[in-house]
Amino acid sequence: MQIRQAVLLATMVSFARPALAQEPGLHQLQTEALLAFAEHEVKVLGAAFSAAQFDIELMERMIEEITRTVDAAKRSLDRTSDLLPEDIAKGAAKDVKAVRELLVRAEAEVATLKKETEAQVKPYLQKLESEDEESEGEIAVPDWDALKDHVGWIYLDVSDARKSVGKLSKLAKTPALKPPAKPKGKRG
Repeated sequence: MQIRQAVLLATMVSFARPALAQEPGLHQLQTEALLAFAEHEVKVLGAAFSAAQFDIELMERMIEEITRTVDAAKRSLDRTSDLLPEDIAKGAAKDVKAVRELLVRAEAEVATLKKETEAQVKPYLQKLESEDEESEGEIAVPDWDALKDHVGWIYLDVSDARKSVGKLSKLAKTPALKPPAKPKGKRG
């Protein structure tokens, strides 16, 4: 009896999985959400670099988070592309490739920003913290404009990718998500 139930359950799960796995719409919507999140993260990072007093730990965390988010968006875009019906996939191939290139450029720019921040900002802050009045030598000031330019390029790439993914949604006819239904009963 238990073997029969196990076979029945395995059969039900095997039939359900392909139906769920073949839906590109959810992956498309996830890509859009990740890019919207990344776009806002880059805005926060830009504000952190522009502030008169800034938090290097916040900048480092934001750089890492942007790296993870852009990578997740890229993987979600790839999954969407893999699941699109053949007729739509052919028409969208050029757009998907363009979005992927934007995301790869954004990743490269984030990596450059990370290296530049570690090379310029960290030593600068350490020297400022350890400097006493009798210290000799100049403090090498980071090239703030170049660092802000990196943030600007990241923002442009992520923003352009987000707009292009929105166009892909229309091409793939991805329906908009409805908010979850209002819960019934009392909380907890």
